[in-house]
Amino acid sequence: MANIILITHGEKRRNLPNPGLTKKGERQVRKLKKILQKLSLPAKIYCGVGARHNQTARLLGLTPTMQTPLLGPTVSRSRENKNVFLADGTVIPAENYESISEAGTQYVRELVVDAIVITSRPVIRRLSGNDIKPSLATIYCYDTVTGKFEEYNNDG
Repeated sequence: MANIILITHGEKRRNLPNPGLTKKGERQVRKLKKILQKLSLPAKIYCGVGARHNQTARLLGLTPTMQTPLLGPTVSRSRENKNVFLADGTVIPAENYESISEAGTQYVRELVVDAIVITSRPVIRRLSGNDIKPSLATIYCYDTVTGKFEEYNNDG
């Protein structure tokens, strides 16, 4: 059994390859520090490879011990969800892109140690069986045995 602390990044810049956080996104993430201080934090920290995921880790004072694109890629979708922006700046139609969030979901399910995971919202949505519509800059505690979630956000 493992208890996983899942953290979503804050608001990201739009229509850019491998976008970082906006100023608002940075403020959203900084507010999560207060919540993290109240939780028992595991030593293992897993993180996506996107700029927004790494920026989230830095703003929270966390140093990833493992990074993988399964938890958060360098690509970004357009606001209308019609295009995908690849890390090199190439823009492709969204229907021509296959997400790896299902593999990321399985990766989290198979973790056997308590961990912090900085990830993308699709991974959390899939973990919950689409029961949760994940928010930006939110902490979710996930029990890998029961599949139950507890949500902590900036609202308290």
